[in-house]
Amino acid sequence: MATEGTIRHSKLLQLYPKIHKKVLKTLAHEIDHNLDVLENVNQLLNVELAGRTERAIVLGCTHYLAVKEQIQTILPNVEIFSGENGVARRLKTFADESRANYQVQIMTSKMGDFRAKLLYYFNKKSEE
Repeated sequence: MATEGTIRHSKLLQLYPKIHKKVLKTLAHEIDHNLDVLENVNQLLNVELAGRTERAIVLGCTHYLAVKEQIQTILPNVEIFSGENGVARRLKTFADESRANYQVQIMTSKMGDFRAKLLYYFNKKSEE
């Protein structure tokens, strides 16, 4: 599962043409706009995932991690793979104590109230 651009430009997917690809054109956008109430994305997920019979799904967009549990609820017998551990390990290399100066910068194409939603989401997760 990925955005159209990710699927179109993935060299790895081009090497394995038998892998079924599911484009979710609006899911990343919907996650961005509903970070504070991710349940609002349930209807879209139910429609997009209805009748899926795969044994495993790879979340090919970092946004999709936010709804991983919802996907697992809809498809309880599917193993879900995502890249959050790799992203976290890579980020950790920049924030390693042996480095004197580092800076983490979040960049998006459209900020709007994204920062507030992101902070809300991470503060909410840290309280759980």
